[in-house]
Amino acid sequence: FSAVRALDDDFVTEWATNGEGDAARLELDLGQTRRLTAFAFRSRSRTDGTAIITRVGLSLDGAAEQVFDTPDHRQLYLFT
Repeated sequence: FSAVRALDDDFVTEWATNGEGDAARLELDLGQTRRLTAFAFRSRSRTDGTAIITRVGLSLDGAAEQVFDTPDHRQLYLFT
């Protein structure tokens, strides 16, 4: 479940919560100011059809969260 898997460019080793994760958050400290040009998100589905994320939020340096719709858990969403 390691958060480093969120950044390893390998969909096989995706980051996931340990449990239900209904209120999961992933916070990254990049060590210095960096320019974010894009991010990608893909949800997943458990075998019983649950755990599908239909909205994901992004907040940079404590700014107001921007919310993105991700209605299809089979699709990779790229936000630029």
